[in-house]
Amino acid sequence: MHSDTETFIQELTEIGRRTSFVKPDKVMGMIELQPDPPSFEDVSAESDPAKGIDSQPAQPRSNQTIDTSNDDEQPPTDVRDLEFEADEFDESEDVVSSAVVNRVVPPNDRLENLPERERPRERMHQLGPAGITTTELLAIVLGSGIQGKNVKNVADELLVTFDSLRGLSRVSTFNMRKVDGIGSTKADVLTAAFELGRRAALEDVENTEGDYGSPMANGESIAWCVAKQFTTHLRDNPQEEMWIVFLDVRNRYRGRTRVYIGCCDQLVAKTGEILSRVVERNFPRYALVHNHPSGRGDPSGADISFTDRLVMAGHLLDIELVDHIVLGEDMHSFVSMRQRKLVDFSPNPRTSRKLS
Repeated sequence: MHSDTETFIQELTEIGRRTSFVKPDKVMGMIELQPDPPSFEDVSAESDPAKGIDSQPAQPRSNQTIDTSNDDEQPPTDVRDLEFEADEFDESEDVVSSAVVNRVVPPNDRLENLPERERPRERMHQLGPAGITTTELLAIVLGSGIQGKNVKNVADELLVTFDSLRGLSRVSTFNMRKVDGIGSTKADVLTAAFELGRRAALEDVENTEGDYGSPMANGESIAWCVAKQFTTHLRDNPQEEMWIVFLDVRNRYRGRTRVYIGCCDQLVAKTGEILSRVVERNFPRYALVHNHPSGRGDPSGADISFTDRLVMAGHLLDIELVDHIVLGEDMHSFVSMRQRKLVDFSPNPRTSRKLS
């Protein structure tokens, strides 16, 4: 009977190993073994009076479990254990990735550990602002970097991401913040700095005094001076703008005013609005200038016909349009309609006023 029980337990244990649904130790705990029958020696000892009262009978082995496990075989791995190990592996990967992102700047890369001759501020003090690189100037404006990047690394990444300083000046604060190390505060500082530069260029136009130069018969000097002073201000403008440049009888600059703001590829202007502004200021001559956001200064057919109407209307009011300049992306791409002879800018024959 006892041997049959052991065989049954072994079979259950083997089934439990194969299926991993039945734990061998649980099976053993549920089965209570019957005591083994006494052996012949035990019976003899109990009946032998020579053994004396000190002789203790053999104790029956009850409630015992049999360890049938094989030391050479390993129990199957629980699925939950596998999931736990996978979780530990994923967490280790997160730790490694976070350590890469939030890496600490090596001591030699920190600005305070660099020699003074290599720090942006000290270099500017020594060489002047014109003597240091664009990256160093931008680093001075930014002020500080972040963990893992010093301020020069952040400045260099900005210039690379947006191709150049000019490209960066066109970017919105929202897009600036996409660069690692640029938050809302730094983006606002950069936007304000670029706007100050644009306004400084605009003040150069507004405060210009003196003669534009000895005008030639085709007005080349006037066109070049107008383009020089307005290109910096308007070349990065995403919209078309039209400005009037007021001149006196000696072709000296007397002021300017913006009359129209259009969209990215067109501008709708009225002849009466342009001439009324000149009449209000009581100037006999003026030049017209507007930009093309595309970067090409070639005038459209609408630009040419509008300019021709202004010239004809000016003859009736004794107001002379000297030139209409269309700006591109730089000083090499502007177009003077007078130089190209796209419009006849001949003055009113009644006044006999000439540029030469």
